[in-house]
Amino acid sequence: MADAKVWDESPRPVQGNTPFGFYDNDNNFIIDAPKFAIWSGRKLGYPTVEIELYDINFYAAFEEAVNEYGAQVNYYNIINNLHYLQGQSLDTTIQNRPIAGNLKKVISLSKKYGTIVGAKGDATWYSSSLRITGSVQNYDLSSILPDGADIVRIHHYQYPAAMQFYDPYSGMGGGLQNIANEFGWYPNATNYVMTPIYSDLLRIQQLEMSMNIRKSAYSFELNNNILKIFPIPQRSFPLYFDYVLSEERDNVFFNDGINTPTQSMSDFSDVNYQKLTYRLINEPGRQWIRNYAHANVMQTLGNIRGKYSNIPVPDAEVILDGDTLRGNADTLKLDLIDKLKRMLEETLRVKSMENQMNEAEHLQNVLSKIPLPIYIA
Repeated sequence: MADAKVWDESPRPVQGNTPFGFYDNDNNFIIDAPKFAIWSGRKLGYPTVEIELYDINFYAAFEEAVNEYGAQVNYYNIINNLHYLQGQSLDTTIQNRPIAGNLKKVISLSKKYGTIVGAKGDATWYSSSLRITGSVQNYDLSSILPDGADIVRIHHYQYPAAMQFYDPYSGMGGGLQNIANEFGWYPNATNYVMTPIYSDLLRIQQLEMSMNIRKSAYSFELNNNILKIFPIPQRSFPLYFDYVLSEERDNVFFNDGINTPTQSMSDFSDVNYQKLTYRLINEPGRQWIRNYAHANVMQTLGNIRGKYSNIPVPDAEVILDGDTLRGNADTLKLDLIDKLKRMLEETLRVKSMENQMNEAEHLQNVLSKIPLPIYIA
């Protein structure tokens, strides 16, 4: 700082004179920072009044403004894409890459339900069996099941209706030969009859309804791992059942075993958005940065001038405007942040879908007003 001097519109090189050096290798930033310093100084009244700042104060304000703009943009990017980024590797580069979206989180949630109903869940279904003894109706499964096991299915069913339907002696007219005949496979080519397939389905369904309602004997009760079999067994046979381990079923983490890395994005704090590349920021964004940086400069100058509010001079006293500068700077920064947030909210995926829906509805209304020509053949 030995060669530092109060502002005279002769800024030093940017590289090495910013607090963090985030953008010191960005040619656009290197070009814009000195220009901003001159522009901001003149807005503050230079050369009519002295500006008690160094070039490094302008550079720090400019760098902070770029950081703030990037933080706000990334904040809304995270809100917009967190649903899709959870479970992705922490090493995944997502800056300046459009997020197409996926159903990974929805699928993972559906697997939790699938575990309960046996539809490809993310917890393993284990199988075991016990020996049913004739005339014994109650069985304690506690000695068979491991700790934390919950039974999800007991294989104790009556015979399928299709077996009775295909039984040539059941009187249903659904014997194998009749089934073949109904599909037109007569031994000669003189006759051809084909019964609609829904006729077979209706008859099978009728059998199932009859067995379930009129003679619903096959059933069981499971109370605190005590299994009660209906009807009372008349013979010995193995009874199979499936169970899951509660620690696997209740696991709250992604668990596809293949695509989910150990170190992955989980919440707002570790979504891998990095600082923006200044040269890629468009002109509306750069204008916001210039205005916010100027508010930073006003705040810094206000802090400096506020240290001594009154300066005595011969036969008079100079009153500095530190408080005014700080107040104006705070108001300007809040206004800029509010405008940026409202603009970014309009880009959220949900809002974008609402806009597309409204646009489609208005387009339909416009098209409905177009006269339709009458064609005469």
